[in-house]
Amino acid sequence: MRVLPALLMAVLLVGAACSGRRFEPPQSVSKFRVLGLQAGPPEIRPSGTTTLQALVVRPDDGPVSYRWQWCPFATTGGNYFECPVTQDELEAQIQAALPDGVPPGLFQLPDFELGTEPTANLRYPLPQPLLVALCEAIAQAAAQAGEDSGFAGAIPQLNCRESYEVSVRLIATASDEPATDEMLENLRDQDQSEVIVTGKRVSLWLDSENEQDINPLVSEIEIRPKFEEDRETLLDAGHVWVDTLEDFKEQWFAVDPEEPTPILVGVVYEVRARVDSDSVQFYSKLAPAGGDDSERYQEPRSEVIAYSWYTTTGALSNAQSLYVDGRNTLDKAGISELFIPLTDTSQDSDGANGQRFIDSCPELDDADTQNGCDVRLWSVVRDDRRGQGWREVRLLATGITTDGHRPGSEK
Repeated sequence: MRVLPALLMAVLLVGAACSGRRFEPPQSVSKFRVLGLQAGPPEIRPSGTTTLQALVVRPDDGPVSYRWQWCPFATTGGNYFECPVTQDELEAQIQAALPDGVPPGLFQLPDFELGTEPTANLRYPLPQPLLVALCEAIAQAAAQAGEDSGFAGAIPQLNCRESYEVSVRLIATASDEPATDEMLENLRDQDQSEVIVTGKRVSLWLDSENEQDINPLVSEIEIRPKFEEDRETLLDAGHVWVDTLEDFKEQWFAVDPEEPTPILVGVVYEVRARVDSDSVQFYSKLAPAGGDDSERYQEPRSEVIAYSWYTTTGALSNAQSLYVDGRNTLDKAGISELFIPLTDTSQDSDGANGQRFIDSCPELDDADTQNGCDVRLWSVVRDDRRGQGWREVRLLATGITTDGHRPGSEK
């Protein structure tokens, strides 16, 4: 297969972050945000398909629209994950590089536009031998460009024995209508609080001996008060679920995904994301080139799992943590602390904080301790390959009046 120089000089820049918007504090969700982007599975095998979905949040519960695209190269957030070529340009390049006698149109890539539904599907795009040849052509183009050209340094290290990475792009808008072509041409002029562009890499299997990559699974979120001395206060406030915990240091309460669990403002809670251990895989990296073929892989090791927590209200300590096999456990790595303060401790007047929540929740001044306001809580987990998973629960913040008095206690 011939090298595609005109095309390849424009592609495969490294990047993996949303572009062009001012972020809130990471744990605070008071604005339109995309908290996660998942491909299930994160690695596509020949003739296979992956399903794309996003964790998109609008705290005001307004409409959200989607536009999904894919690109057969690694794109960059610095250019809003835009593919450097059009589909027609790429297919013409591929056809020109095929051996003589191959009929036109024999190999057709999936449409770069994947749809405007909340989820989208991407299939393995080319026959595996052709994809290997494309990967090798890109690696050859980088080598021929030379280290001083800047081109080779911009390309992630390719190992065409293992897998080839493509990119997925999501344009999420806080409206009823998906992003138009005109909007995409002028993304830097768009209101970045209304339009979010993000991207993700997806691996295409070439010849890896590892099991197919899967996403980590968050099976449930659990909660418990941190301090035993809060038990009576919580029971006085009507939070009977606390009575199911005989030992705050050993037991947890599983948050019902359908029924909000009541919590008390001003009390510290521990929350835990339970990751299914069967979804944390062992895999082997390729050994350095030049060794014995019988030692193609390094020793298997467990995936590293990164935990991130988000909430619409309050503060989260240990909002980001890592599970590393041999250093800690999944259960310990998945623990954070949630606290909705009685007074404002926030440095960011635009971010979510306890005082603003109390001021905007008149139910907290009601004599009925069963009344309260909604708190949304998310745990998002990522492994050190391409896997990602998440879970959302709702809590009901109750039991404190605006003068700081807890119902059921003496003023």
